[in-house]
Amino acid sequence: IIAKKNATILEIKATSGEIVKKVNDYVNKGDIIISGNIMKKDEVKNTVEAKGQIFGETWYNVKVELPRTYELIKYTGNSFNKISLNIFDKRYFLFKKKKYDNEEYQDKVIINSNILPFSINKTKVLETKKDTFFYTYQDALDIALTLSKEKLMDSLSKGSKILLQKKLKLYEENSKIIVVVFFKVYEDITDYQRIIPKDGE
Repeated sequence: IIAKKNATILEIKATSGEIVKKVNDYVNKGDIIISGNIMKKDEVKNTVEAKGQIFGETWYNVKVELPRTYELIKYTGNSFNKISLNIFDKRYFLFKKKKYDNEEYQDKVIINSNILPFSINKTKVLETKKDTFFYTYQDALDIALTLSKEKLMDSLSKGSKILLQKKLKLYEENSKIIVVVFFKVYEDITDYQRIIPKDGE
């Protein structure tokens, strides 16, 4: 059994094989932790299948980018109904309609063709308002900490735990707020490597 990635060993569960590393040892990816070779006085006395599970402390930097500004769309409560014709995903109103500066549509199909790509709809036109907001650095940091944690946990194996979460960098670039977050993680670092006999068999 070898290390899947660079880590500090936190726990070794071995059911078969010889443990060659200790808890708190630092290991690089590929280092042997539980060997299938049973040694005695520097000689291989027996070879078994190494079985067990290794848990280690690993480290990640996660980068999150947020726009400096963001928009929220609100409904004013104003609306009206019109008959519309949809052809090839384009909407045409059959009668001259009142127009809002910003609006959304909700269609209720009256007639629909299974042959031609068109439908006649009763369309509810809703007035909307766009408000532009600026993220403060504190807002951006709070959101980035949450997003970076979710992003990291999605990439980790089941049973992994975050031991430490810390902001490394927070800066603005090209109208974006960029946050780099450091994580210390407890995770399964177990991997396997086949033992090749010296005679190549």
